Amino acid sequence: MDMTVPSYGALLLVKYASRALYDVREEWIGEVPDDPWAGLRLVAVLHHTSLAEAVYLAVVPNRVLRRIARHAVLPVARETMARPIEGRIFKLLVPNSVAITRKRDHSWARVMSEIDDDEAMVAMFPEGRMMRPDGCDKYGCPMTVKPGIAEVLLALGQGRMILAYSGGLHHVFRPGAPLPSFFKRLRLRLESLDIAEYIEERKREPYPFTSAVVRDLTRRRDLHTPIADGTPDDVSAEVVRRHNRALQDAMGVGSGSRRTDTGARARRPGASDSLSTTEQNSR
Repeated sequence: MDMTVPSYGALLLVKYASRALYDVREEWIGEVPDDPWAGLRLVAVLHHTSLAEAVYLAVVPNRVLRRIARHAVLPVARETMARPIEGRIFKLLVPNSVAITRKRDHSWARVMSEIDDDEAMVAMFPEGRMMRPDGCDKYGCPMTVKPGIAEVLLALGQGRMILAYSGGLHHVFRPGAPLPSFFKRLRLRLESLDIAEYIEERKREPYPFTSAVVRDLTRRRDLHTPIADGTPDDVSAEVVRRHNRALQDAMGVGSGSRRTDTGARARRPGASDSLSTTEQNSR
């Protein structure tokens, strides 16, 4: 059975239900093309905090939802896909959801084989796991960007990618919660980049390509992640700490300088941190 039609219907349902149930604040940063969704090949969600990130479909144009239903590849952790409810939801929304083990094995090889197509697009979570309400992953480790996205970029080669910086969804549906909360305000920052130009920029850096991509995406995440109202204190503190560290690194502040990690003196990421922003709440 062709799953494109039911998938597209399910994506539309999630989009308009999300608009009805949540106040999604969308903000574009950087140089925004006339149509940032045109030629889209890759969507990467950074600051991954919840399995409910599908609520951000509220800002996605319907024509892009059709492409997701027909052409998108979505790598999902094998343990998530093995759950009876979550696995079926992912398969319904994105028929080509691929269960992966987070290792460079046959499961990752399948992902790469699925994007060997000019029409293919990829949706992924480059950090590879969710941040818990304590600001770390489930093992108590800091959230880092995994190298797999570098391989995806090289395989795609051209088109546009959108980096989606989530404001966090712990106040909506934290990991392990039985049910979601509704009528919350959500924040999402979006950045549109040309893939070919991005690849060339990273290749010019004095690091191996994969390391350059990981470093750059980590920097962008740390600079641009917003904080949604209702975010747990530990998560807010971690986002602020990363933001201040990224600012200090950008200004060339040495390790001997006085640093501010948390508390009243910490700088909270806001819209003023971006050089240019475009509000696009009506789609």
